[in-house]
This record gives sequence, structure tokens and C-alpha cells, in this order.
Amino acid sequence: MRVNVRDIAAQCPRCGAEEFDDVAGRPASHASLRCSGCGASESYADLIMQIARKALTLSERTLEEIRRRRPG
Repeated sequence: MRVNVRDIAAQCPRCGAEEFDDVAGRPASHASLRCSGCGASESYADLIMQIARKALTLSERTLEEIRRRRPG
């Protein structure tokens, strides 16, 4: 499964893969996911926070680009 919000996907911090396997038995916010590529475990919450950081970085870049293009 991919963990993503719109077009921003979480990646395994170890190998960069975007596919994870669910490790059942926990509430979603505490779920442990296993990277399909390397087997590293990561919490769902940590992956969502990674997406939030990526979104913030993209927003900052977009804002800077708008400011650069603005006349004045």
C-alpha cells in the first residue's frame, strides 16, 4: 500500500521505496507498516508527518517562486 496525501507519497527512510505492507493489530494512528522494499518498520504517524514536511517544503518553494515573479 502507498501512504499518500493527494500526490505526495511517504517514502521509506532507509531505501526510499513508496510501498508498505500493513502489520495488523493496532489502531491506525499507531499502526506499524513494513517497507515492501527493505523490510524496515515505520509507524503510520511518522509517515504522515513525513508527508506534512514535504508539503510544507513544496508550499515554501511555491511561495518563493510567486514572490520572485511578482513585479516590484
